[in-house]
Formats: sequence, structure tokens, C-alpha cells
Amino acid sequence: PKNRRLFGKFGHHYYWNFWKYDYNYQYDPATENQNGRTIAGLSKDAGYKMRLSCHGCPYTDHQYYYDYYGVDDYGHQWVTAALNGQETKFTNGNADFSLYGMEGKVEAIKKGTLLFSIFMYVIREFE
Repeated sequence: PKNRRLFGKFGHHYYWNFWKYDYNYQYDPATENQNGRTIAGLSKDAGYKMRLSCHGCPYTDHQYYYDYYGVDDYGHQWVTAALNGQETKFTNGNADFSLYGMEGKVEAIKKGTLLFSIFMYVIREFE
């Protein structure tokens, strides 16, 4: 149904809806997260690691994206806006995910995660 969310949270009980399937699970991020790295962190740390405080800063490719979107964490903001069905607030290239159906949001999340967050991190490793 159109009114369903991609992800939901009730305390530490979560559900994830993908196409026609619901997945329920329990997870306490404060005590059960043993990973120090997240996909969101790849984007959220981009300004510090690729523009402000690195050897050879700013990294050329990141600077192109920063100049266009006006923020360092454009990947995180894109994916978060798609997950929440909201509008992005970039200098350029905005999208209003409240206008998208479930399939459009899923594609925006997948593409934003890969092409914005992970891609830029991989480029950083090569530069």
C-alpha cells in the first residue's frame, strides 16, 4: 500500500518493508552495534575527510559535488530524505520524495547509497 513506510521503529522493534514483504527484527543500536563504520558515516564524514582536513585537500571529485549540492553530506541527506518521504534542501539538484511512490523511493535510496555515499568513498581511496 502507498501509505506504508520503508522502515519503521517501535522502541527497539523494527520492521522493513521491501516490495511485498515485511521483515521484523529487534535491535538495540546502543548495545548491539559492534561496527565502527556505517554507510551513512561515509557521507557524513566526507567534508572532514575530503575537503577540510586531509592531505591534498580538497579532493577534486568531492569538491565538484560540494560546489553543486552546497553540502558535504549530500549522499546522507539524499537517502534520509528518500527514507522519510521529504524534500532535499541542496543549493542545486533537489528532489521532493513526497511526490514519489514506494518504487521511486526504493530506487532513490539504492542509487543514492551507491552513487553518492559509497562511490565518493571509493573515489577517496583512489585519490
